[in-house]
Amino acid sequence: MPTMTKSSTAPAGGASNPSGSAPSMRPFSQGSWEYSEPMFTDTATPGANAQAFTHNITPGGYLRGVTLSVTGAGGVVGTAVFGADSPWSLLIGVSIESIDGTALYYPLGGYAAYLVDGLCRPWDRDPQLDPKFSNSINPSFRLRVFLESRATLGVVPNTDARAQYRVLYSIAPLANWITGGAASTVPTLTINGYLETWAQPPASDLNGTSFVQAPPGLCLQRFVSHSVPPTQGGDFPVQSVRVGNLIRNVILVFRDNSGAQGGAGNRVDLTGDPIRVRLDNTSILTEFRDRRDWYHDQFYGAGRAMATRPVGVYAYPRFHLPGDIIGQSWMETTEASYFQFELQGAPAGGTCEIITEDLVPIDDVPNWMMGI
Repeated sequence: MPTMTKSSTAPAGGASNPSGSAPSMRPFSQGSWEYSEPMFTDTATPGANAQAFTHNITPGGYLRGVTLSVTGAGGVVGTAVFGADSPWSLLIGVSIESIDGTALYYPLGGYAAYLVDGLCRPWDRDPQLDPKFSNSINPSFRLRVFLESRATLGVVPNTDARAQYRVLYSIAPLANWITGGAASTVPTLTINGYLETWAQPPASDLNGTSFVQAPPGLCLQRFVSHSVPPTQGGDFPVQSVRVGNLIRNVILVFRDNSGAQGGAGNRVDLTGDPIRVRLDNTSILTEFRDRRDWYHDQFYGAGRAMATRPVGVYAYPRFHLPGDIIGQSWMETTEASYFQFELQGAPAGGTCEIITEDLVPIDDVPNWMMGI
């Protein structure tokens, strides 16, 4: 694993330079900007089967991610009952692939992608606080499917039109969304996809001082993935198989065996204490469930994201919140690491979805970026 101790403290670009030496370069962030443009528009009416869509991502700049904007029209509710994961359950298989087909953002269901959006980038706030949001027969929501976590960390070069990244998603079967009754009229969905990048800076500013041309976040590659092991009642250990990198967040989602939510089951809370977290021979944490509720509110509250822990969801962030001196640094693991949660009162015959956000160093990581 490359070293993570390299640091740079170059003086600000454009400052006076009495020594007569060449002026320092200005940071990438001072010359670049957040660029966005529409990429595609899809339409679909949810039915008995999933409907898949794949799009090449428009080349340009350094790819942050893709925003999916979903709106419904023409629907009449009738006796329809929406599942607890609505409207996010309208999407499945949400993914971003590299130019060689490698998944950087592994295929996730819409609700899992919603959790990643809100709990891994809490400064963007809970997507349900979007003024556009509507959980109705004519839904309206935005989902940010991002490779970037923060401050360019995880972005990828996106300049070669011959080798393009791809975004993939599917409109789920209707049973994923309407879990009881029936809609008098099923809405037609319009899905707009937007490119989100950091633009390539100009060569220099108006005074002739050069800009750094590559973002600092290229030193790390970010991955989002999940596994879904079965659960059992009583004392239940669950091992995370996603180790070997720097873990930035782990989100556990528990579901029962009811077959609801398109067969995934309803989200349910643990019913016993304590929760224990272990890395190899080290006890990382032992807590009761009420402490996890408190910590969730402390870390994600105050309008940042989901101030109240969603039912069945237990997040274990390992990063520092901007503007607050709270949070822990990334957790280092190796391929031989044993990372386990020991839980009480998980649903018998249900599932525990383990969503992992991790980082792979591919160059020296500057000190200021550590743990963000």
